[in-house]
Amino acid sequence: MRAALVFIFLPFFLLLAACTKQQWYGGAQSNQRQQCLAEPDYKYDTCMQRANIDYQEYQRLRASLYEDDDSAFEQEAQ
Repeated sequence: MRAALVFIFLPFFLLLAACTKQQWYGGAQSNQRQQCLAEPDYKYDTCMQRANIDYQEYQRLRASLYEDDDSAFEQEAQ
């Protein structure tokens, strides 16, 4: 019975964790937009472009940074 409950609730908790990360990103993104308002006019557009990256694009960029770090580490090891 206990194993059945784990299999029932595990996907729910995994989904909840994913939503939490995306919501965290949304909050950080909102804070970044607020900080952009304090930037000088010539920096505002660049700041907002960075702040308006959606979560999926953020995940892709983040993954590519890890791949770059891994390949750099492998080159150093050789």
